[in-house]
Amino acid sequence: MKFTQILLVVILSAVVSFGVMKFGTQQGAGASVQETAYQRVLRTGEIQCGYSVYAPYFTKDATTGQFGGIWHDLMEALGEHLGLKIVWAQEVGLGEIATALDSKRIDVYCGGLWTAGKRVRAVDFLKPSAFEPMLVYVRADDHRFDNDITGLNDPSIKFSSIDGEGGGLTAAEEFPKASLLSLPQMSNYSDMFIQVAEKKADAFLAAPSGVAAYMKNNPGVLRPLTAQPVKIMPVALAVRYGEGELRNMLNQAQDDVIYNGQMEKIIAKSEVNKGDFWRIGKPYDINK
Repeated sequence: MKFTQILLVVILSAVVSFGVMKFGTQQGAGASVQETAYQRVLRTGEIQCGYSVYAPYFTKDATTGQFGGIWHDLMEALGEHLGLKIVWAQEVGLGEIATALDSKRIDVYCGGLWTAGKRVRAVDFLKPSAFEPMLVYVRADDHRFDNDITGLNDPSIKFSSIDGEGGGLTAAEEFPKASLLSLPQMSNYSDMFIQVAEKKADAFLAAPSGVAAYMKNNPGVLRPLTAQPVKIMPVALAVRYGEGELRNMLNQAQDDVIYNGQMEKIIAKSEVNKGDFWRIGKPYDINK
């Protein structure tokens, strides 16, 4: 082989080696900036929370702007337990929760969320914080379905819902032939009740906790169709899929809040009627 050919081979090999090394370095640098939510939380000492306002899950005082509600208080308790600051970063529409988590605008959806339907494909839920019975509500003077709730599963029946809201997702599963009359994501939760009260819709699915305040202020307008729940829904916090470390840390802190009795006090403080929320059972008997 001639000297010029040997020199050319050496030069080409050097160029290829340099390119491989540079590409590998760039790839390594790119990988290093892919910080997980868990790593970011530990680095900053803060959890960026998303929330949706509806009582008694999460409340906002119209005058002072002060937050409250069951899952607000739970998250603050978790922050205190972990030595982390809770930052209430962003109000999120119920249909935008997965997007807010995936885009890393928030670390956790902290408003409390039913683990309903297709949601479990979009977000990773923590263990339940509580359970709620879901009932069908109709106008107080509407007796068409008293003897047969399956009559609601008909194309002529309209269920009131809010885009992305758990009651609408569950209604679509339990009564697939009925139609949904959906309100925009940021609608007030009571707008669903008003649609039924004003005969724009026939029914809606909700938990007693969410309807209690409306029924107290508007007696004789709505009623649960039966006392038997259509479904029992877990209520939980949510993180982005792939954030197993963050989920595990929060799960362990939540266990402590539940088992030491804090969660009972948090729920009792905000529920309108005692027993609206079904508590998480403790895995031990203190009397033994």
